[in-house]
Amino acid sequence: MRAMFEERGLGKRCDCTRKFWPQCRHPWWGWYTRRFPPTKQKFRTNLTKWNQRGPLSFSDAREVRKAWITEIDAGTFNPNGRHHAENTEQITFAELAYRYKTDEVGGLGAQQLPSGRWVRPGHERDSKESLLAMTAVLERAWGQYRIAVMAKALPAEAERYLQEVKQAQSKTPYAWKSQTTWNRYRERASAIFKYAERQRLIPFGSNPFMVGRVREFTEFEQDVPSRRIPPSKQRELLAACEQLWAESKRFPHLAELMRDRLIVLFGTSIRTGEMLSIQREHCSFVTEEGGEIARLFNVDCGARLMIRVCVPPQATKAGKRTGKGFTRYVASADGVEVFRRKMQQFDGQPRAYLFGTQHGAHVRTFKRAAIQVFNAVGLKFGRGRGQFRIHDARHETISALSQSSELNDAQVKMFTGIRSDRTLARYRHLDNMDVALLAARILDQRATTQEAELTLASFMKKDWSVEERAKFVKAAQAIADATGQPLSATAEILLQQVEAGRKRQRKHVISSTSSGRS
Repeated sequence: MRAMFEERGLGKRCDCTRKFWPQCRHPWWGWYTRRFPPTKQKFRTNLTKWNQRGPLSFSDAREVRKAWITEIDAGTFNPNGRHHAENTEQITFAELAYRYKTDEVGGLGAQQLPSGRWVRPGHERDSKESLLAMTAVLERAWGQYRIAVMAKALPAEAERYLQEVKQAQSKTPYAWKSQTTWNRYRERASAIFKYAERQRLIPFGSNPFMVGRVREFTEFEQDVPSRRIPPSKQRELLAACEQLWAESKRFPHLAELMRDRLIVLFGTSIRTGEMLSIQREHCSFVTEEGGEIARLFNVDCGARLMIRVCVPPQATKAGKRTGKGFTRYVASADGVEVFRRKMQQFDGQPRAYLFGTQHGAHVRTFKRAAIQVFNAVGLKFGRGRGQFRIHDARHETISALSQSSELNDAQVKMFTGIRSDRTLARYRHLDNMDVALLAARILDQRATTQEAELTLASFMKKDWSVEERAKFVKAAQAIADATGQPLSATAEILLQQVEAGRKRQRKHVISSTSSGRS
């Protein structure tokens, strides 16, 4: 009993007298100050609740506190509950994957149909469902491994686990043809082990597949031209539509339909599934504020209308229910013309799909027609290296926008609907020569500005700030470029204008002061 009163960092927070603590049912609490690594950090936890094994005696509470301090020092402390290793040592990855698939709260909430196929709620007819398929691949490769052993894997060992999956898939028709497939399977394995952490099946922070613990492939390791379709090939693709179906007796309408689809894909960076889900009621002209008249926007090629496309959440991102709708603006001349013609065609049918069939019915894909068009211009259709697919139109448009010096990353993301810098880096494929030319243009401009600063140094006042000096140089350069005069002459003109402006300001102050006195 004496040890109980001398135990530091262990006690109860109830109103009971200390000598009655062994008999009272109130929880035991622990206090601890971790001093390393600095800075020191204080912890206070309900040990009875954290242990999740019912009421504790004094001796049991001391053992629980020791385990609690051990997890804090190791960096694996989970405030939601203690990790009881003796109950999870024998759990295999197959059992963990089954729990993850069937858990409706923290997992996928999937169910198995009488045919044996696993489906998620709301995805019964979704042919592009990948979460369950990738989970099944991992389950086949790692099914007999114990998760307690996998959780202790070093980065090199975690990489070997993924190599096993890649090797197993190489013997099937679904071999990994893209390097980013490695990242997708790593993310899926990381999600499963995060679920194990939340369920306290492995120690908190022991996920072997989290970012930073295992190698990731990046998009920059791929050949840059592999996802780019240059404008010359785009024109060939549009011409191939006319050659393939313009004189067809069965599908003459397919020439114009495929041409419109390709124009929209290359002109808006929209995804294929998003384009196929656009209905007439989702589209409208951008109008004047507070009015119903379509607004004309001034661009380099003249005045132009713009189209606003607002698709609700249930029809976004390749037909999957993401819970978020999207809004896109069609700004290119060819894209606006296609939407204007389609909106006029289905003006009396709000539910008609603009890029479905010729009668406005919905289609899930046009892959077969796209294969014919790509093969007609000498582009090999597929997902591997040196092959092209419809989604590359989005890569090409985003890459072209990123190469422009007039748009920054935030503006590119806003126009294309991208939310993260990582996704933008995955879509952006910059050619080395284009980047070199852009860098040369910027460096030449900076050198010209430095020369102008040296030339105009004698005209600048000593009390001017850095911003005022930069504005003076920029204004002098602009006048010199417009009039062809030397910088010294334009500097004198600017100084005369500055002095004249200051004189007018002094006169205004004097006149206002005299009128106030009178």
